[in-house]
Amino acid sequence: MIHSWSPPAPEFCARHKLAIKEALASLKVHCTPAPEPFVLDLLARCAQVKFTRDGTPAEWELRAAEYLRLLGHYPADIWQAAVDGHMLASRFFPDISELEERMAPEMSRRRVGIERLEAMRVPRLAPPAPPTAEEREVVKTKLGRLSLLTMSGALAQMTEAEAKRFCDTEEYPPDWDSRVTREAGS
Repeated sequence: MIHSWSPPAPEFCARHKLAIKEALASLKVHCTPAPEPFVLDLLARCAQVKFTRDGTPAEWELRAAEYLRLLGHYPADIWQAAVDGHMLASRFFPDISELEERMAPEMSRRRVGIERLEAMRVPRLAPPAPPTAEEREVVKTKLGRLSLLTMSGALAQMTEAEAKRFCDTEEYPPDWDSRVTREAGS
């Protein structure tokens, strides 16, 4: 069961940057798929010890190919632990699904570890600071101008780009005075 988790404080991550990097590299190495000869050797030794249906060499090659196709992404130590565990617990040659049940939980733990270490490498952004009094005043002023323009009807005569530019920079359109005069005379 994986519980919710969030990375430690950025200060902690900065202090332990090298250790995090080394742990991540080590964990990625331990997720490297097992070499094919290693897996084939494990399966052959297991077949020698456990009851299995007999087959021709061609059939064994096909079976081994399927084991590699479906389970080939697992690292050597996970393969070894799964086969050893199965040999101690069962009398028969393992099915692909039986090995998968033994392998998946450890691989999942490793992937979660990698995700967490990766998250610790990326600095988290601090939450945005609340606006200062000056910033709040600027927003109020812009909103005030906007409401005044709306009430006077002059905004209706402005294009969208002109209205945005006015609110952002206080730059009036070139014919602003004639618009306001017309509006006032109405």
